[in-house]
Amino acid sequence: PCTEHDCGGKGRPSEDMLQDGYAEQWGPSGRDDLATMAAMGANAVRLYHSMGMEPRDSHSGFLDRAQSVGLNVLAGYHTEAGYEPS
Repeated sequence: PCTEHDCGGKGRPSEDMLQDGYAEQWGPSGRDDLATMAAMGANAVRLYHSMGMEPRDSHSGFLDRAQSVGLNVLAGYHTEAGYEPS
């Protein structure tokens, strides 16, 4: 996983927490944040970045885990074109 500050460049988030490298935080083999959120009554998790523009890593593990605990995933929108003139 990307762990360097601003490794995405151009103001993008420095870490993609949905990739399998972070499963110890959101998955059942670790802290299981997604199940904890569901147990607290959450029904969705809102993401603040796009999952579809030029993906480098798979997000299927995160999405599968969210579905298995009953959480909807609200992906962010890609807005890079809004602040980068062509």
